[in-house]
Amino acid sequence: MQLGYFKKFKFELIGKKLLCLSLCLFSTFPLLNYGLLTTINIVFLTVYLTNSKSTNFLHSKENWMRFLGITLYLFIIFLSLAYSENVELGLKIIKKSLFLLVFPFILLFFECKIPKRHIKLAYHSFVLVSFLIGLYVFFESVNKVGIIKIFYTSEVRRTISNFKYLDLHPTYISMYFSMSGYICSYYLSSKKNNLIRKICYLVIIICFILFIVICAARIIIIANFLILISYFLIKSSAKVYFKVLLTIFMILFFYYASTNVFIISSRFTNFNFELPTTDQPSSIEIRTGIYSCSFEIVKDNLWLGIGIGDVQSSLDKCYSKFNSSFFEKNKVDTHNYYSYLLISGGILALSSFFVFVVTIYREILNSLNIINFSFVLLLIVGLLTENVLLRAYGIVFFCFFLTTILTRENIKPSMS
Repeated sequence: MQLGYFKKFKFELIGKKLLCLSLCLFSTFPLLNYGLLTTINIVFLTVYLTNSKSTNFLHSKENWMRFLGITLYLFIIFLSLAYSENVELGLKIIKKSLFLLVFPFILLFFECKIPKRHIKLAYHSFVLVSFLIGLYVFFESVNKVGIIKIFYTSEVRRTISNFKYLDLHPTYISMYFSMSGYICSYYLSSKKNNLIRKICYLVIIICFILFIVICAARIIIIANFLILISYFLIKSSAKVYFKVLLTIFMILFFYYASTNVFIISSRFTNFNFELPTTDQPSSIEIRTGIYSCSFEIVKDNLWLGIGIGDVQSSLDKCYSKFNSSFFEKNKVDTHNYYSYLLISGGILALSSFFVFVVTIYREILNSLNIINFSFVLLLIVGLLTENVLLRAYGIVFFCFFLTTILTRENIKPSMS
């Protein structure tokens, strides 16, 4: 009997180590190409399921409510396939989005709490991978234009776009850099760290701030500004007048930085909100054209949308009225996930997504820290200019951090 117990204990220990290893492998997704993203998702979920306990979670009304809160908007979008003309494209989009359904289902209905030390390892693995990407982008750009000019030109953004092995994008890698910085700041504040370790965390945070600055992704810079102010207001025990003064100072500092500091100022000034009329329109002109077309489509299909399969074709039809070959040569999506929801599934889809936002926020309340808080706010703000939850890297980014939120040890369900 003792031998059987020992074998069971040994098997469980191996299982936990494999789960830790698979989670760390999962965290390296920023360095993996498209072909490997699905593989690491399946590997992690398989190992997770083999470690999960046999419970009655499938019969839990509470877990079903949490699951529906996170995924209801997806079901509504998927149902819009019924009135889509391009069913084939709609099915491709659904197939790509399946992990957004699978992860919450498995994490909520198959209990397997991951120890904090294992999540810490995965976080540090993610930080290391993000740091390597940052170093590559920085030195490759310096090699092309010199260390001074990278702060005054768009060479860094071109370097990111021209990287052949990975589908890198300034906004997405800036999200990685931001989350890595918040992970380091979380562990920097730990009393268990000695002085040397704290100095290392601080240096790495400074490097990530530098990487974010040279990438100059507007929406991520704005998101980080909102995160810092919001988290300070929520967590600080300072008096109200001090909070107000510091908030005003941070707003003034952001205004000064966005209008005077190096490459950032070029991204926040001289906006030209005109429709694209040339073959090489500016990023603002491109987005003006995109949002103009999105508004026209939404206006005529407000309640139910046009269906998940017809979003891109409707946009392309609208783009054809612009005197610009840019839209003929490039596939340009909505660049705003909220407008994508309105176009594909109408008001119902957008409303159900707000249920998703509330549910995710309630999930982090019992473990509110700078990592979880920044993840949620970064996602919500980032969706204003990027279809994060439609792209492979954005989906894996979401699934990874959702995993660390829902499976962390000593976290009780948030809904009662």
